[in-house]
Order: sequence, then structure tokens, then C-alpha cells
Amino acid sequence: GRHAGVVARAARELDIARTSLSSRMDTLGLARPRRGA
Repeated sequence: GRHAGVVARAARELDIARTSLSSRMDTLGLARPRRGA
């Protein structure tokens, strides 16, 4: 019904947010070399 679209959109936005966050953390990790790596 109507809620299915809302849930799907929320899940997609959450997935996009998590992906962008992880990619940003990857960029920070690459920009800042870790010791002992």
C-alpha cells in the first residue's frame, strides 16, 4: 500500500547516507595514513 513506498524510500535514503559516510571515512583513512599498516 502507501506505507511500502515510504519505507522503501527511507531505506534507500538510509543506504545512500551509509554509503556516502563509509566512502568519506575511506577517504579520511587514505588521506591520513595509519601507523603500523
